[in-house]
Amino acid sequence: MRKTKHNARTINLWKIDPHCNWCGKLTVLTRKKMSNQATLDHIKQTNPWIPGLLVRYKAPTVLACYQCNSARGRRGL
Repeated sequence: MRKTKHNARTINLWKIDPHCNWCGKLTVLTRKKMSNQATLDHIKQTNPWIPGLLVRYKAPTVLACYQCNSARGRRGL
């Protein structure tokens, strides 16, 4: 695999399941801004102190395509 600008968390999530968490589209690890580029999407929790949901002060993340991630960012979800 070629070296990309993605961090290790993105690559690990992509290896587990390369599909977008929101729309199910197959994502790709690429340097170009494409609609199906693999990105990390941070999930806002309603109650961050539920045991098992918050791991060592890290916000929970999922793999999302660039299109879904930017749409969710604009809506403030």
